[in-house]
Amino acid sequence: MQELPLNIKQSIGKYEPIEAEGLTLYPIKVENYYEFLTAKPSIDFMQQSLPIELISIPLLDAYFRIDMGLVDGMEPNGMFSCALLFLSLALRLMPHGSMEEQIGRFNIVPDNVADPKALKQIKFVLNGEEIHTITPIQFGNLRPILAAQNGIELISEAANPELIQAERDLADNNAPKVDADLDSLITAAAIISNVEEKEIYDWAILKLHKRLDTARRIIDYIVCGIGESQGTKWVGGNPAPHPWFEKANNKKAGVIALESFANGQGLSAVQNANKTIST
Repeated sequence: MQELPLNIKQSIGKYEPIEAEGLTLYPIKVENYYEFLTAKPSIDFMQQSLPIELISIPLLDAYFRIDMGLVDGMEPNGMFSCALLFLSLALRLMPHGSMEEQIGRFNIVPDNVADPKALKQIKFVLNGEEIHTITPIQFGNLRPILAAQNGIELISEAANPELIQAERDLADNNAPKVDADLDSLITAAAIISNVEEKEIYDWAILKLHKRLDTARRIIDYIVCGIGESQGTKWVGGNPAPHPWFEKANNKKAGVIALESFANGQGLSAVQNANKTIST
């Protein structure tokens, strides 16, 4: 993905609003966490997983065509509505409204009203009188900022979606089963930061995750350090060598044996992809 300018990175690190494409983008707050989780898939979606005719068009337009039933063989998946919800949250159009109300703040403008084939733009009113528009191309320009501003990792467009999905499935299968909920995250962050829980609802979601990630890294560093002092060894070395920084990932996909990637799921994914191409 494209590298963000230094001034934008600095604003993201300070949880400040960012001006881009004539709009002001705000970090989404913890109070909108559940809406964020609903809308998030529209930002980290891998466009290369779509049919070939949708890969070369702007992602927001692809969402529109799918949800309008304009793509043969594809059922609507709600991604267009999720993208509108994410934009509403980032623009703070109606932070205390329902998801339906936030999505309803946008007017959809297709390329042809009588016979829509593609999305021209979306319109919305800001501050009760300012009419703004966002084109699919502009959404593509905003997407890396929206992702970074809210702690979402975008997968490279050159990545193989089958391999990525295989890796995610493996991680999900190996992950411990826990009863995760927002209240637990907020309570943990309150203890770590020595603040009242109610204050955290006004935090940026990125701030919440960064605080918790740092606390986890410090704990991992201490635990692994104790283990290392008692002779514990790990494949690839200590997984938590520093309390402030994540361990650098020096592995390159090109030097990993394909049959060993994701317990063999990587090889299966490529074989399935080759079958699809050959047909």
